[in-house]
Amino acid sequence: MIPGVVIRRPYLLMACLAAGLLAIAVQASTLRFIGPLLLNGQLVDADSYTWLGHVQRLLDTGAWYDHVQPRANWPYGEIQHSTRPLDALLLAATLALTPLLGSGSALFWAGAAVSPVLYFGVCAAVAWTAATLFGRWRGPVAVVALLAQFAALAYSLPGRADHHTLIMLVFVLTLGVTARTLRDPAVRTAAVLAGVLAGFGVWLSPEFLLTLAACFAALTLSWVRTGDGNRSASALLFAAGLCVSIGVALALEYPPAQILAPHVERISSADFAIGLLAVAFWTVVRRAEAQRATPFDLRERLVVIAIGAGVALGGFALLFPGFLAGPLAGMDERARIILVDTIAETGGLLPTDGPGLGKFLLYLGFAAVALPTAGVRLWQERHGAQLPQWVLLTLTLVIYIGSALVMLRFSPYAEIVGALVLSDALVRLLGAATSPEHTVGLRAVAGGCVAAAVVALAGGIGMTAYIAGNSLQSLPPCHQPLPGLARFINSVSGSEDHPWTILAMTDMGPELLYRTRHRVIATPSLSNPDGAIAFFAIFSASNDGTAGRIIGERGIDHLLLCQALPGAPPESSDARLYARLLRGEPPRWLETLPLPDDLEPVYSLYRVRPGNLPGASRRDEAGD
Repeated sequence: MIPGVVIRRPYLLMACLAAGLLAIAVQASTLRFIGPLLLNGQLVDADSYTWLGHVQRLLDTGAWYDHVQPRANWPYGEIQHSTRPLDALLLAATLALTPLLGSGSALFWAGAAVSPVLYFGVCAAVAWTAATLFGRWRGPVAVVALLAQFAALAYSLPGRADHHTLIMLVFVLTLGVTARTLRDPAVRTAAVLAGVLAGFGVWLSPEFLLTLAACFAALTLSWVRTGDGNRSASALLFAAGLCVSIGVALALEYPPAQILAPHVERISSADFAIGLLAVAFWTVVRRAEAQRATPFDLRERLVVIAIGAGVALGGFALLFPGFLAGPLAGMDERARIILVDTIAETGGLLPTDGPGLGKFLLYLGFAAVALPTAGVRLWQERHGAQLPQWVLLTLTLVIYIGSALVMLRFSPYAEIVGALVLSDALVRLLGAATSPEHTVGLRAVAGGCVAAAVVALAGGIGMTAYIAGNSLQSLPPCHQPLPGLARFINSVSGSEDHPWTILAMTDMGPELLYRTRHRVIATPSLSNPDGAIAFFAIFSASNDGTAGRIIGERGIDHLLLCQALPGAPPESSDARLYARLLRGEPPRWLETLPLPDDLEPVYSLYRVRPGNLPGASRRDEAGD
């Protein structure tokens, strides 16, 4: 309800319907740009082909626990760092569509549609969460605010088969249910459900540990502030739900013999240990509370938290050394150059110049406005019943804005929280602008702010939809003709019993795996950098013996080079293999293979001549 204004339920339903139709229109508008790619059988990024490759291998083998793609990072294989929930969703959609489209087309269109379908789920979850937090009218307003968020839409476009939008959905639901727990800690089922959702989020990605940290912090601070036994009980139930959820996830993700193995890049026993430590801590707190005649005072509660946090962090660090450093810690510098430094979503958003400021505003502009707004509401509610939920929102906003400044991929979560915060602010301003209790001047100021916000949201929605779609209207030059190249390779490579081993750019690897039967080195996998290291070492080698040794060890028989990369032509004095190939000066141990006329300007394809290969001898193919 808007303060001072009586609005009937039919108008609320109409607003919800209008917000839903607007969400559909935004996604449909992107098809103007992306539709031709989809009709040509192309997805919008390399990770999409990685996910389809997971599901295709699952369809081929039925081996649920097998996370290895043997044709990647040949001859060692590549362990997939992603987990099974999105695989299961894509598999179910593929099986449902197969009678209509056939298995290959069904998998492709399931991948093309999964993110926009999940995006509508995110919109519904945002509407529900805003209504739960602030009141029903915030729901449709929050959806409109979400539609103006660039990163949330860009990660949810048609043709993007990835788990980002699924993570967003679980993120919103976790925040909503946790806020419900904070508002009424006596509702124990909400606390358990919040923990279960948080565990599912950790199963999707270890990045969800940031959300888990925000939820635990908000639950803990609410107990520290009040000493209420219901709040310590809620924290215990949240931790118990987390343990159950992660335990089930581990059983579904790994065979029994591998359940206890720790991993940094995906869910593992280390995550389960976090839940166990939280359960142990809150169990001790609950028992201590039961044995006391009076509740802990504030100083005692602070001491309990400090001791508990210190013991838990110290014990965790001893059990899982290096886990807190993250998957990028200790990465080989060669792999970092290829897999991190040149990837847009692993770059930060801290503005250092004019273009950087524009990028910051595009991704975090609304979240940056929402942060001081949340701070004001936090202060206003410092003695109110809504303080715990504002603590949760403000903490989450700070965590994800800070993370996005370091790594762009965290920006959608800051945007989602920003949309929730702005929905409350906008409805409050509308109430102030229409309330007869306020002065004419205050109503005029509030009305001007509402008008400015409406214009900003309308412009943001249009700009977001246009930029998101237009940026993918044409794929990068090395990827546009890649389906044709794959067809050509399939046509000339001969028997299926003798697949090629192709050295190619990392972001071309997943699509080659998807479209051909051949082996590739390398792929853009952060958890398996060996292929990227081999790629770097071979193409940067100035000594043919160095390149030949790695080529021989890996059993590489073809090299694929994209000539359409931006940059100045290499100097004639540059002795690196990559520069020599770009100049059209292949060494004698490489044979240039002719390509069709439409592919010749983009790619160069070489066959390794084993008899002329310098360095170590080639692998024994009979032993593969």
